[in-house]
Amino acid sequence: MAFWNPSNLGTTKCVAWFSSESLSSLSNGDSVSSWTSSEGNSISATQGTSANQPTYVASSTISGKPAVNFDGFKAFDHLFFTASAMDVGTSGSLVCCFIGNANDGSTLPFGAVTRGQNSAKSIQLLYTNNNTFIQPSVGSVFNSVFNPSGTDYRSLVFGRHSGNLMLRYIGDELSDEADASSIDLDQTSYAIGSAYFSGGCEGEIAEMIYLSGLSLSEIQQVEGYAARKYDLTSSLPTAHTYKSFAPASGLHGVHNQDLIGDLALDVSGPLVSDTLAGAI
Repeated sequence: MAFWNPSNLGTTKCVAWFSSESLSSLSNGDSVSSWTSSEGNSISATQGTSANQPTYVASSTISGKPAVNFDGFKAFDHLFFTASAMDVGTSGSLVCCFIGNANDGSTLPFGAVTRGQNSAKSIQLLYTNNNTFIQPSVGSVFNSVFNPSGTDYRSLVFGRHSGNLMLRYIGDELSDEADASSIDLDQTSYAIGSAYFSGGCEGEIAEMIYLSGLSLSEIQQVEGYAARKYDLTSSLPTAHTYKSFAPASGLHGVHNQDLIGDLALDVSGPLVSDTLAGAI
């Protein structure tokens, strides 16, 4: 029984999973010129200009885990990647799970965590300094969420799901869920740490997970993974599927695993049968 991670969604749904743990060969403070995704598609987010390269943080403010630090004020740090599966047209769902504390500083009036080359045809997450508000957008459709509550770092899922704008803070929908079904999300080139041409973020990013065609239950798996890994379970809604159990992958299916030590199965969905030391 292994703990679940985004790669369990498969390489079609998990388009690109950038995890700072994959950069463990770097030393604290090293420049990050290339960040390779971990889901199996081997997508590289790169920056050839040394002055614009973010830096690796071995033990960050994000629950003490590794992160990539972006200085959008002094250096306009950002990375670029291309993935054809990011093109979902007008009918597809495309969301990103951001885990970090980007733009918690005071020197930038605003900063973007990610955006495609053409803003009218991509998803984007915009922060103002000290988190006065957070703004997700799908092309021209956006919603500003003022004075968002939470810790100094966050797990946010944003983008378009089932045709509507989405911004979920560890399971709570914060956006107005505006209709974004007319937006043609055809961009395949995206930036991490900026709005592609401007608006660099200021802070640390632990993970960026780009996801296509997920069901709501699969989004909840991603939220459960992030909450357990980064000590955010107290912020999960009481009714969230993974409030008490972490998503886990079994031999013949996906289960929930209590991290305290006892094994439990989620029987809210289709029954899965395994033989685990006679437990079932």
